Amino acid sequence: MTRSKTGVLSAGLALSLALFAGRLAGLLREIELAKIFGIGADADIAVLLLSIPDLFVNLLISGGISAALVPRFLELNINQSAALFRQVTFMLAMLFIPIGMLVFILPDFVFKFFAPGINLPSTLTWVSIAAVAIAIPLTGFAGVFSAYLNSKDFYFIAGCGTLIFNLIIILALQFYNNSGVLPQAQNKFLLLGLGIGVGAFLRWFSLFIILPKYEIYKQGLLIDRALVKSFSYAAFSASILLMAPILIRALASLTGEGAIAAFNYTQKLIELPVGIFFAPFATVALTKMSQAFADNNAKYCLNVFKVQTQNGICFAIVILVMGFWFSESIVQIVYARGDFDEAATHRIALLFKIGLLSLPMLAICMMATAYLNACKKNLNVLKVSLLSLLVLPLLAAPGLLNNSETQLMYAVVSFHGLNAIALLIVIKQKIFGRNALISFDFIVRIVLTLAPAAIVILIDYLFHIYNIWAKFALLFIGFLFSSYLILGLFRGKV
Repeated sequence: MTRSKTGVLSAGLALSLALFAGRLAGLLREIELAKIFGIGADADIAVLLLSIPDLFVNLLISGGISAALVPRFLELNINQSAALFRQVTFMLAMLFIPIGMLVFILPDFVFKFFAPGINLPSTLTWVSIAAVAIAIPLTGFAGVFSAYLNSKDFYFIAGCGTLIFNLIIILALQFYNNSGVLPQAQNKFLLLGLGIGVGAFLRWFSLFIILPKYEIYKQGLLIDRALVKSFSYAAFSASILLMAPILIRALASLTGEGAIAAFNYTQKLIELPVGIFFAPFATVALTKMSQAFADNNAKYCLNVFKVQTQNGICFAIVILVMGFWFSESIVQIVYARGDFDEAATHRIALLFKIGLLSLPMLAICMMATAYLNACKKNLNVLKVSLLSLLVLPLLAAPGLLNNSETQLMYAVVSFHGLNAIALLIVIKQKIFGRNALISFDFIVRIVLTLAPAAIVILIDYLFHIYNIWAKFALLFIGFLFSSYLILGLFRGKV
């Protein structure tokens, strides 16, 4: 097997472009949600409607899809990988179609499971619930389709699925703004549910029509014990990591009305840089490192991990510094309209500042997990994830006892920090010192990339700029120059 000539940086940028468009559409979707649903009980229900398909898929298979299937697709020849893809798709249908039926038959049970502090409103019709139920298997199919396409270097096209899904939901919500023309559009939950169902279908169909067409000769069952074991370890590890924000959000539902929506709006702001600057490079790095291990080139794999982790940390620190300073302006620009008042803006801005602290740890976690999965050490990832989850209740206890959203957000940050440290210990990566992850040269690079950010912050401080769009322009210019420096400093490293 020969390693693809496509570099990690160039492939990562292609995927970043696709995911940037998808995340930007997701942010626009959240803007529409905030405008229509506000930050009260209706917003909590809307967030759950949007989240349930992804929650089931992410909790059950998401980690296994990328960590176990991509390396196996790369090990097999063209016809075998195509046959394995079809077999896995069939297995997922057997898993998620019954789950979708459960959501449709017992919606109260499912919603209470994810958010015990809420009650379903009478305006939530069976049509909305049915649409969400249908979206569950379609979301699972889209996951395995994307993994298969990524293994064939179709990064950009596979990354556009989220963009399609979010655009359809935005389009559906526009009918609410014109409900005088269409009386049925006055039910905002109906519109949201239909948008979720249609969006999930079109996302899956967009991936289906670009699948490479290979002739599949008769193949035996390619889902062997080793694959199931690797898949289970990776999926369970990812599920544990996802359980942290889900558990915190469920606990937040007990602190008061609108808490689920507040955490969701905050999380979407955090997910934007994660999806653009961390996830694409981790996805591409997983493919490259898996190929390297298949070629017995462990040195190249470790170099990919180190360079891309440093790249992610640089982006994370720049975003953290600039996001912390301009947090109020960011929240005002994104959410402050419709039913979203000034109190809600301050509430989200405070949570956003705390959540930003998790970005450097998330950058480390995503790349370290990709490294361990590439070298098929999925069990190590599982052990670390389980350990972190066992500590989470202790981290969350103060917030729950004090009925504090901010303390619950600090618990999420602490969880990611603990997980990052544990993963580096497992990899046996030297953290500080010469040729380590955090070396003197790397610290110099961080300082250089922070220079544009420091300049725009100083300008804002000295000239007391009050216009939020002027602040946003400063933010954009500073981040653009910092990003240019980061990409220039790490270009050609792998």
